[in-house]
Amino acid sequence: MGPLEAMVPSPKPTLQAFLLADHIYMDVGTGKKIIAGVFFNVRVPKVPFDFPGCWAYACLKGVPNKFTVQLRLIELNTLETVAASPAMPVEHPAGRLIPHEFMLQVPPLAFQHAGAYDFELVIDDEPLKGCQFTVTDHSASGDKHADHDEG
Repeated sequence: MGPLEAMVPSPKPTLQAFLLADHIYMDVGTGKKIIAGVFFNVRVPKVPFDFPGCWAYACLKGVPNKFTVQLRLIELNTLETVAASPAMPVEHPAGRLIPHEFMLQVPPLAFQHAGAYDFELVIDDEPLKGCQFTVTDHSASGDKHADHDEG
């Protein structure tokens, strides 16, 4: 790296896609991802509720060759971080010009409240916009139809 390159800050990575899904499969022959059960609303029988986990798919543009990625769950009513993964090292030898996609398994989570949540993607300690979703307590409404029923 020359002196001019050292003075110019690297552009912040941009999020091209972020989805929550029940399952993500990868076709071995093509490397294509098959994303099944995409959701943005979780209707639960009651809160508190133990959510069994899911998968997160992300596609980023402008990431460096090596970076760390972390996933944080934010309750939007309080802006409290209610869960966070450890920062994981990622290698992307193709560099900033080629988008980088990855899948993260989200472990089981305990939702204490119905409401709006955000999965925030953090790259090298820099938060990026993530994926907002809602947790709905359908015992209060009596609604038995769901976008993503649990329990």
